Amino acid sequence: MAQFNTYGSASTLGSSDTALVYQSGAVKQATMQQVLDLTASASRWIEKGSSTYTAGNSGNDSVITFSDTSGLSAGLPLKVVIGAATLYVIIESVVSSTVTVRGPSVDGTISSIHYGKPEQVSELNFYVSGFFAQTTGTSLLDTFMNTYYKWRGPTAYAVQASFVSATADGSSAPVLQVLAGGSRVVDGTGVTLGSAGSWAESTLVNASNYALTRGTNMELEVVTAGGDGAASDMTVSLTLVLA
Repeated sequence: MAQFNTYGSASTLGSSDTALVYQSGAVKQATMQQVLDLTASASRWIEKGSSTYTAGNSGNDSVITFSDTSGLSAGLPLKVVIGAATLYVIIESVVSSTVTVRGPSVDGTISSIHYGKPEQVSELNFYVSGFFAQTTGTSLLDTFMNTYYKWRGPTAYAVQASFVSATADGSSAPVLQVLAGGSRVVDGTGVTLGSAGSWAESTLVNASNYALTRGTNMELEVVTAGGDGAASDMTVSLTLVLA
């Protein structure tokens, strides 16, 4: 084989052009599309070395312990692999070696962790006017706002739901849910609304229901009605991680 510097220079590269690579002890060819796919994936997620975190994470739904938190900060997404599951979460806080996350439970033996970029995080905001929690219901957007919402982007993961109302219930606070394709996103019953003007936020989401694929219909649910029904004018913020 001739030396590389004896070949002429290539013109503009195309996706079907090939280059030589060394793989598993043999020289093989790869297309420019394969190279592009590899580098695009690598530029989106950056892997943390296995020595920088505690792999045995049993009993910690929302906490991962790191010995090296470089590159990590509140608001950045993480991709965590536990067994056969690839989970997406968002960093809530980094305090010393303790990284608190929001999303599905990260309880289990971790085999890899990647951190993403700010542009991989998005927000959906919904508004419901009036006394929305006098009764239970699964169609608040339709019933109170005469509106509908369908996710039109690529696959994304709803890692946290936050609720706030202008007026609180005067007796007992209602419990709220976000519905994706008719299924509850927040783990457990839902989020109990707080005092007026105070955000109430989910800690965990259901790993079976938090993926939004293109065409997923979104709705809001009152799981438990308020005590006197006085809660009114609610804003809901849904935090998404784009894979």
